[in-house]
This record gives sequence, C-alpha cells and structure tokens, in this order.
Amino acid sequence: EAECDPAKRAADRMMRHAVDRLYVRGQVTQIKHLLVRNFQTYWRSPEFSLNRLLVVMTFTGIFACFFFRSELHNASDVEGRIVNIFFFSSLTSLYNLYVLVPQALSRRALYYRERAANMYSVWAFNWAEGLVEVPWIIVQLVATVPLIYFVTNLNTESWFPFAYFTLCMFLILLLMTSLGLFAASLFPDPLAAQLAS
Repeated sequence: EAECDPAKRAADRMMRHAVDRLYVRGQVTQIKHLLVRNFQTYWRSPEFSLNRLLVVMTFTGIFACFFFRSELHNASDVEGRIVNIFFFSSLTSLYNLYVLVPQALSRRALYYRERAANMYSVWAFNWAEGLVEVPWIIVQLVATVPLIYFVTNLNTESWFPFAYFTLCMFLILLLMTSLGLFAASLFPDPLAAQLAS
C-alpha cells in the first residue's frame, strides 16, 4: 500500500537524489549566491574599492602628464610612449594584484567553514571570486584608459586602436587579478602570496 503512494515514491526519489548529490543547489545557483555575497562585501568596504580606483587614477594622471600633447618626431619619442604604456599597464595591474591578495585572504576562514558544511563547491567559489572582479576592472578601464590614451596623443585616427588598447588592458588586468587570487589561495599569508606573485 505504501509502495503505491505517489507522494511517498516522490519523497523517496528526492531523498535518494539528495544523497547522491553532494550539494543541495546546482553550480549556477551556488555561483549566483556567492557573487551576490561578494558584491555586497565589496560594496560594504569602500576603503578597498574606492582606494583602489583612486590610486589607479592617480597613477594614470601622472603617466598622462609625462606625454601631455606631445608629438611623435623621432624614435626616442616612440620609445618614450612605449615605456609609458608599459609602466601604466604594469603598475595598474601590479597594484590590483597586491591589493587583492589581503582582501582574498581575509575571506579564507569563512570559506573553510562554509566548505566544510558543503555549502558550495570549490569550482563555484573560484568562479565567483574571479567574476566579482570583472566589474571593478571595467570601472578602472573606463576611468583610466581614455585618459592615458587621448591625453598622450596615441592613435586617434580611428576607433580600432583605442578598442585594441582597451582590450589589451582588460586582459592584462584580468590576468594579474587572477594571478593574485591564485596566489592568495596557494599561500598561507599575504606577504608570501604577494612575494610569490
């Protein structure tokens, strides 16, 4: 009689399915909830997010002043621009990396506790940690790339060089941010993670 009860069969099937799965929620739901939490953490710590943006904008302003309205007349002018672009991209990305490591390590105890309770998978946590940085990288690009590009008179004849420069800066920032997150997950303290990366 209990075998014929559809509600009982459905409950047994759900119980077997829940036992077979390690996590109650799927990967996409886990990522969504972790992203919301990470965005709230960034929003509630303006000293981290705002300071990062202000320092990067200061770097950009300084580098833009070096070549303000300068023209390309000889090889040394071109080399100076290349060095300026290199310093701008490397200092911006290294600053992101070094600031991000302590922030990522501060959430480690929370991660261990929630991971022990099987609240989410490592895969979901890592995706959420990386994806939460993408909007901040875009904000940095919008605030800094036009300044460094147009103030230093880089190629303004068409939109393609500017788009290419912006894409390259996005990829560099994303790579260095990912490297910082990787180092934060690999090493036990911020100093070791910063030195290794």
